Amino acid sequence: MSESYDVIVLGSGPGGYVAAIRASQLGLKAAIVERELLGGICLNWGCIPTKALLRSAEIFHYMQHAKDYGLAAEKISADLDAVVKRSRGVAKQLNQGITHLMKKNKIAVHIGEGTLKTATTLEVKGEKGTETLSAKHIIVATGVRARDLLFAPADGKRVWTYRHAMVPPEMPTKLLVIGSGAIGIEFASFYNDMGAEVTVVECSTGSCRWRMCLPSSKRRLPSRASRSRRVPAWKSSRPAPRASARRSRGRTARSRRANTAMSSSPSVSSPNQAREQMLSHLSHSAKHLLRH
Repeated sequence: MSESYDVIVLGSGPGGYVAAIRASQLGLKAAIVERELLGGICLNWGCIPTKALLRSAEIFHYMQHAKDYGLAAEKISADLDAVVKRSRGVAKQLNQGITHLMKKNKIAVHIGEGTLKTATTLEVKGEKGTETLSAKHIIVATGVRARDLLFAPADGKRVWTYRHAMVPPEMPTKLLVIGSGAIGIEFASFYNDMGAEVTVVECSTGSCRWRMCLPSSKRRLPSRASRSRRVPAWKSSRPAPRASARRSRGRTARSRRANTAMSSSPSVSSPNQAREQMLSHLSHSAKHLLRH
């Protein structure tokens, strides 16, 4: 079976479903292809359910410190299963809201795994079988997924991804969070408030950060002879350069200095090698923490 649309959006996260709604509002025949749940990772397994977990942890924290607010609370305890159940309920409710928006804006929803065959053709494999969709425009909004570490692949028991952390089988006593992004820090905060001992490990591999971390002795500065005193425009015989030209020359000079700083490092010859060294350090640190 083949269906034709003006716009097909592959992925129904915050970027995907908003694009489909806007396309429909502009009079285009739109469709969404989603392999799991409408709303994507953010709504179902990321930002939204973690906020529900954080709210429960916040209330638990306040109850533990009730005396600080002139209140009294005794025999305070947390039911992890109930906390997780509430979080999943919040995500389910918002997922139903996205489903309603799709119907309201007359957007066709195809549940299944989509694969691009051509620039205008999409194949969807779902529970109902395989179907082929075509459109003048296809928007790819598939988002990202958790990447397993080579030395510690996720098994759901000792090593978790964000999905495992969202529905834990039991409360851990110690937790190592690799990555200090939004979801990582939210999980770290939640488990810390619930009583776990949490350690966060972050490795920055961006070339800009790597340049900024160069020791001052390795930075190449212009010699004193090359420095010239700026002459005021009214004293110069030539007309003053325009502001845009001055800014352009300034950007060029800064870029040249940055490239010089990059090339002056004796231990790392490229950003790729810097990335490999940082990942190696992260690997050793994580292995040491996992053994304890």
